Amino acid sequence: MTSGTSNFLWGVWGSSGTDVFAVGYGGTILHYAPLGLAVTTSAATGMTQTTATLNGSLDFLGSATTVNVSFEYGTNTSYGSTTTPEAKTATGAFNAAVTGLTGATTYHYRAKADGGTAGTSYDADVTFTTTTAAASIQVNDGSTVTLSPGGSRSNIPIAIKNIPNLGTGNGVGGFTFSLSWNKDVITVDSLTGATVTGWTILPGTPNNTSGTVSITGYTSNSFLTADTVVGNLSITAVGASGTSTTIGISVTSLGDKNGTAIPSTTTGAPVSIVSMVAETALSTGIDTDNVAVVNVKINRGKNPGDGSTVQI
Repeated sequence: MTSGTSNFLWGVWGSSGTDVFAVGYGGTILHYAPLGLAVTTSAATGMTQTTATLNGSLDFLGSATTVNVSFEYGTNTSYGSTTTPEAKTATGAFNAAVTGLTGATTYHYRAKADGGTAGTSYDADVTFTTTTAAASIQVNDGSTVTLSPGGSRSNIPIAIKNIPNLGTGNGVGGFTFSLSWNKDVITVDSLTGATVTGWTILPGTPNNTSGTVSITGYTSNSFLTADTVVGNLSITAVGASGTSTTIGISVTSLGDKNGTAIPSTTTGAPVSIVSMVAETALSTGIDTDNVAVVNVKINRGKNPGDGSTVQI
């Protein structure tokens, strides 16, 4: 036994080498017993919508030679889940990654040390909160629309995707989105609402002077939980070859069945105006740097013999 003092110890006695009493200097009675298992729960790190890293440290092994450390975690102090135990033979930090969590949710956890016959130790409860899940509002899945000068494209989708888990019986209950574009590059000929069961979808009339339009939708009982197309655009290129724009989209409102705002991200659709030769080459994988088209025969009207030669 180490007394921690240079003075003599008197009357040393005890039932074992790990439970010893002694009379110290000045008559002070000293009691020696080794520290038992001790573990500390540290702050969680790396939180995302569905994952987090739990951290802790083994402070004392007590009389154990090997200690299995782990974490208990759950949405309340009953926990309900346990990480895979890690065997440690010395003190030090440990951690465990947990997955399958729910976004915007507070979780409880605590470190656990199991020393077998040496006993089990738990530290105090600690909490962390996963990040807020966000829906994704997309035009044409974010993919580029390629048009030749004067060309048109229809059925360009506007979709709500990656809707977070809002709980049983809940989902997207209403929205208003605003779209914008460069009026000197394209015109939006029409915006139509998609047919979605249980929904009323009200597309606005495109304003090609300002390059804007909006679309609104709502329901009272058919809340969206899966990827859903809510509208479609038809556009025409008015810009020259080489010009471009993006059909941008912004969220005016996006709410669940109670009107509570749902976080979201937005992705617009780039639009590029290219020459007819370049557009054909892009669609067929031809190297546009080595394309030369001369004296192309085209037919006018219904008479296949009435043709003209055009040089490109």
